[in-house]
Amino acid sequence: MKKSIEFDSNNNKIQGKFYHAEGEPPFPTVLLLSGFPGNEDDLLGLGQKMIERGINMLTFNYRGIYKSEGIFSLQHTYEDIQAANEYLHQEEE
Repeated sequence: MKKSIEFDSNNNKIQGKFYHAEGEPPFPTVLLLSGFPGNEDDLLGLGQKMIERGINMLTFNYRGIYKSEGIFSLQHTYEDIQAANEYLHQEEE
C-alpha cells in the first residue's frame, strides 16, 4: 500500500511516499535516497517491488525539488535525510 507522507525539515514541508508491506509484521524498512532531481512517484517501480517482498520503503523529494518546500542545496539534502530518518523513528500516534 502506497501512502503520501509529509514531514518537516527545518521548517520546510518535505513530500514523500511510504510503501507499507502487507502481511504479518515485523517488516524491515528501507529509506530510499533518490538521485537529483529524483522522481515524484515510484522510482523504477522499487516501492511496489519492495512491498511485494515484505519490505517497507520511504522515499521523498529533497527540499526545493518537485513539491517539497525550501531551497535545494547539498547541505539541505543532509538535513532532509536526517529528518526522514527521524520521521521513520517517531512513535506511532
